[in-house]
Amino acid sequence: QVRLQHAAVDQMARDFADGKRKAVADYFTGVLAVQRYPSDFPTGVKIAYLPPDRELRIDIDLPLMTAIPELESAEYLITKKQLRHKNLTAAARKELYQQVVAQLALRTLRCVFTADREGLILEAACNGYVDTVDTATGQDARWCLVSVQIPRTEFERLDLARVDPMDCLARLH
Repeated sequence: QVRLQHAAVDQMARDFADGKRKAVADYFTGVLAVQRYPSDFPTGVKIAYLPPDRELRIDIDLPLMTAIPELESAEYLITKKQLRHKNLTAAARKELYQQVVAQLALRTLRCVFTADREGLILEAACNGYVDTVDTATGQDARWCLVSVQIPRTEFERLDLARVDPMDCLARLH
């Protein structure tokens, strides 16, 4: 049993090294599946590998705006023995949501390029979708909120610790 398992792992490694579509997609699906997110964030991921271009296409599920807290702070008033809450403004909450969406797209790309130690992927595209209800029709809808495609060489020049995620995505179009 152990020999069979090792043989299967070795075959998967060979298939990945050879750039076989399924092996590459399975590997990166596994890489992204182990990433940790808040419990109210969806974790759905779909990956496709295009061998001729050595391009990875990643579709990720994004959280709804409801994942962003409405409360900015709470202060305990000793004299009144009660909490005073301060809510985020609608604009601040929307900006925070946009930052989260941008960060998730950039984090996904970073995870992929970091996990690709062999340099198999030359370019990656990340599309972030949200499942919601179209309030104009009342029907279920799946909307793409973010889409970014970047060559590995350009991504490696980014210093993600120092970028503003929204500015970074705007620069990448």
